[in-house]
Amino acid sequence: MPRFVMMGKHSDEWLGHQPERTNKVAAKAKELGLDIKSSNYTQGIYDFVDVIDAADRESVMAFSIWYRTQGYGDITTMSVFQRPDFEAIGKTVGVTGDE
Repeated sequence: MPRFVMMGKHSDEWLGHQPERTNKVAAKAKELGLDIKSSNYTQGIYDFVDVIDAADRESVMAFSIWYRTQGYGDITTMSVFQRPDFEAIGKTVGVTGDE
């Protein structure tokens, strides 16, 4: 199952409604087949960083579109490659890690 990091910024309108927003977000994520592995609030350019597993890229894109259309804020999503996958991919182009 592909893993993603989802970083986001909350909209000003929803800052005072954290429990309501969080419950709706969790329900939509579950409906779309996303498994939120961790949800972390941060300081800096992003308000939160979540790690999620998803069946496919399309479900992650659908969630991002839904999140934005609800007025909750903006999301940036990146694919994650865990070390064994990264090493296997490197081997496909002749990088073995033994150099």
